[in-house]
Amino acid sequence: PTVLLLTAPVCFGLVGVNAHPAAHFADWKAVLDLARRRPDLTFLHRPHPAYDHYSFYQAAAADAPPNYHLSWYVPGEPFLAAADAAVLVNYVTTAALEAVLARLPVVYLHAAVPPGWVHD
Repeated sequence: PTVLLLTAPVCFGLVGVNAHPAAHFADWKAVLDLARRRPDLTFLHRPHPAYDHYSFYQAAAADAPPNYHLSWYVPGEPFLAAADAAVLVNYVTTAALEAVLARLPVVYLHAAVPPGWVHD
């Protein structure tokens, strides 16, 4: 099974910070820890194509397990075709619409989002 990780910058938005950056980075390390514990899964990471925390993700990828794959901008279709599920990490991005249209289950991980900003 393949998990598509979709990210966008958590400290850039139309209304300000969307998630606590330090908490987001800690969550990201937890995602990589999950990848280490689940070598039976493939994790494909597609950062936002226009802007994202590229230098952070690139540094984190240096210590990532072999089942984690970071790709800079690639159109969404190859990722969507390869994925069994999509995970939005602390930011709701329009890439989720592509995942829904591809009939993928979409999970929103929002642990770094301030309380009250998400309606469950």
